Amino acid sequence: MLEPQVSVLTEDAVDELIPRLVFNIAAKAGWIDFHPDPAMGLDHGLMLGDYELPDESRDIFLEFLSGALTPLRERALKDEDALITKIEELNAKRDEWLEVVMDRPATERKIARSAKALIDGCIRTSGEIFTFKDLATQASPYRRKLDGGKVSAASITRLYQGKIVEGPTREAIAAVLTKELKLDPPCTRDELLPAGHPGAANPEIK
Repeated sequence: MLEPQVSVLTEDAVDELIPRLVFNIAAKAGWIDFHPDPAMGLDHGLMLGDYELPDESRDIFLEFLSGALTPLRERALKDEDALITKIEELNAKRDEWLEVVMDRPATERKIARSAKALIDGCIRTSGEIFTFKDLATQASPYRRKLDGGKVSAASITRLYQGKIVEGPTREAIAAVLTKELKLDPPCTRDELLPAGHPGAANPEIK
């Protein structure tokens, strides 16, 4: 299964998240002498972490951190540039994969029409489905229309591993795979049966 796992440092984290965390730690640990005024309303200051500060106090604290944040901000810019490059590379691979698979006649798509390959292809190319849980979420509305049930991530896992999953679940997942991969002919519930199963529709396993 292909599940993106990207960890990057962003400018938002450097400018917003890190100062909030540092101030929370410093205030709660007693490293700075800060006694919030209970009478201070939201119109009198700005939030920093869990605390509301007068504008000038917040600015002083952020200025104090600026030297330490500068190298982090420089790294964040590099990380975001690298992330954009990676996304462009993944999009190019996705387009290449679609071109190769979708240009083949249906009779030549034997491997591409197996449950495992279809699920991998969906996760690689979809703009909304990145995990088994996402696929289950997208398939559940189809399952509800069939019998009022829902699709679980565990069912996707079983299907991916070549195990038997009940018919309505396979039908709901097949509907999502057809939609996301623009399959013609549409994927059927029988195509998602394990290899060698008597009811399997994939010609490669007959």
